[in-house]
Amino acid sequence: MPLRLCLKNSPLIMLASLLIGVPGARATAADAAPRPNVLFISIDDMNNRLGCYGFDAVPTPNLDRLAARGVKFERAYCNYPVCNVSRTSFLSGRRPETKFQPDEVTWLPEHFAANGYFTAEVGKVAHSYGVTRETIQWDLSEYDAKWPGRETEEEKHVDGRRTMRAIQLMEERREKPFFLAVGFQKPHSPFKATPKYHAMYPAEKIALLEEPAEHLKEIPSVAFLNSTTEAQRNRTPDERRELTADYYACHAFIDAQVGLLLDAVDRLGIADRTIIVFFSDHGLHLGEHGGMWGKRSLFEESMRIPLIVAAPGKRQGTRSPRLVELVDLYPTLADLCGLPAPPQHEGTSFAALLAEPERSWKAGAFGNVTRPDGQSGRTVRTERYRYIEWGGPETAQLYDLEQDPHEHRNLVGRSERAETLAMMRQLLEDGWSAAAPKQRASRN
Repeated sequence: MPLRLCLKNSPLIMLASLLIGVPGARATAADAAPRPNVLFISIDDMNNRLGCYGFDAVPTPNLDRLAARGVKFERAYCNYPVCNVSRTSFLSGRRPETKFQPDEVTWLPEHFAANGYFTAEVGKVAHSYGVTRETIQWDLSEYDAKWPGRETEEEKHVDGRRTMRAIQLMEERREKPFFLAVGFQKPHSPFKATPKYHAMYPAEKIALLEEPAEHLKEIPSVAFLNSTTEAQRNRTPDERRELTADYYACHAFIDAQVGLLLDAVDRLGIADRTIIVFFSDHGLHLGEHGGMWGKRSLFEESMRIPLIVAAPGKRQGTRSPRLVELVDLYPTLADLCGLPAPPQHEGTSFAALLAEPERSWKAGAFGNVTRPDGQSGRTVRTERYRYIEWGGPETAQLYDLEQDPHEHRNLVGRSERAETLAMMRQLLEDGWSAAAPKQRASRN
């Protein structure tokens, strides 16, 4: 169930809400020193099976181009592996477990609008239904971009039309700062791109991940996706290859759309004053752990996301091994653009990592999920370990991602890992505020 936020009324929030509606507030901000544009590229259901993350089976030349301009985050995580709640969280700056009323927060684009930016949403950025799409105010919001003269196969695809519309808006608005959010819906199911990209991935050439069957005995039954049907769990190898090939085709298609956006930024001469952010709302399972297809799990495949940030004047062509979370995007972008810190946000600006990608940072990345049957779980990820609970310690899972990147060996109950287990349980109980960079202890 989508979670809502329930904050007490605050003079700061009330003041911010009032300023959004005061014409002079935007005019004053617009008269200040020029601020960088933001091109905010949001992807739906994209996991890290990408060439830019070392997965050679899916080349990503355009994401490689973007990574060469900025910082690629190796350990970036969503806070809730479901579209609606994840998007509500990173657009509000609040964590999914924090309850609030929609009119009690200043949403990400509203904060930029109040500081002189033109704001536009093209495609699925806020969720296509529910609180965010109904509540968030943009200068322009187009879910299904209308684009005349659809001559190419890519322009006939809904995400291709969104690319063309975003480029048009950059052309029209390049003289003033803009916050342009482009939401691509692929690779969300159905895994349909255009014929060109499907031809790149013949199903018979897809390699499937081999897993030790015995590892399933170490996973509490509640940790498996209850949305995965028996037919999905029992898909044949050929069926799995076909689905995986179609998913990879969608990755390649999105990579091409990013390339068109980068080309436009360069052609318009705005690269030196445009921050580009590329990320997914969560990951996706492709048959791991005995045939899990989808999201809503707390395993790495569901929680980990791609995240690349290119910002003028910051480091280029490098990677950061530090932990960052989607809830951090709001304060980071405000920081990079010289805006006031968003009111009552619960993320941490990682702008400092764009200058020093390997500096000491937060101790843990946190996530949770509640499934349609009411079953809830929560997790914390450090740079080395992942710890998961579904209801309590009796359903615990502990994985050493350094030695076991696919989470095949649950270490709970192994005496040699008792100290690590206790540390991870305490980290989860202490919560995100205790794991923030300024408070972090010496932990793995």
